[in-house]
Amino acid sequence: MRLRDLCQVDHLGLKVLTGHDLLDRRVRGITTTDLIEPGRFLKPAELVLTELTWHDGPDSARRFVAALVEARAAALCSGTALKVP
Repeated sequence: MRLRDLCQVDHLGLKVLTGHDLLDRRVRGITTTDLIEPGRFLKPAELVLTELTWHDGPDSARRFVAALVEARAAALCSGTALKVP
C-alpha cells in the first residue's frame, strides 16, 4: 500500500503535516512504539505509530526521528488512541 492511499481513507482521519512529496512511498508493515530509540525493532518501509510518550523536547524528537531514518521507515504517524464504543 502507498502512503497516499492510506491517507485517503476518510475514517482514519489522518492529516499530512510534512513530506507531501513522499506520499508515493510503499508501506510494507506497521509497528507501534513509544521507545525513544526504536530502530532495532523496525524493518524498512514500516509505518511507525506512536503516542509520543517518549517526547520531552527537541532532543528526544531528533533521537527518535534519527532512528526512523536509519531504519528506513516509510513514515511516522502520531496521535492518541480513541476509545471505540
